[in-house]
Amino acid sequence: MFRIKTILIISILGVTGSSFGQANLNDLTWLLGSWKRTAKSGLVLENWQRVSENTFEGIGLKVVAKDTTVLERLRLEQFGSEIFYVAKVAHNELPVAFKLVKHTEGEWIFENPTHDFPQRIIYKKESETKINVRVEKDADGKTEGFDVKFEKEEVVKKM
Repeated sequence: MFRIKTILIISILGVTGSSFGQANLNDLTWLLGSWKRTAKSGLVLENWQRVSENTFEGIGLKVVAKDTTVLERLRLEQFGSEIFYVAKVAHNELPVAFKLVKHTEGEWIFENPTHDFPQRIIYKKESETKINVRVEKDADGKTEGFDVKFEKEEVVKKM
């Protein structure tokens, strides 16, 4: 059901030609894995996995004591030469799609100017073990937003 809603939303946004170098999900494999942020209110996790050649799935979680809450379900989907970041959060009935509008080796910018907040989501690789996720909107000629800094969570393999 999430996939059907995603395709409908992306269709509404429109798929147009790219004004920058050809993007490919293979260039974003540095995002795969588990990322964590420790905050006063608890532990925030973002986990990404590749589920197909054209799709990554992610989940945002908040852990407080022994309680875990799903904050958001995420997808990165490639349709031809276009890539979309799709987020499903509890306060929105439908998933919200953001189109990749600019990318470099370590920074990916997704936008949806018709959404209230955020209108822009920026994933920036700061190092092999650190990423910064910035969410923003434009309001009254100013950009407002905040940053969430994550560290790569080490996965211990049991033998």
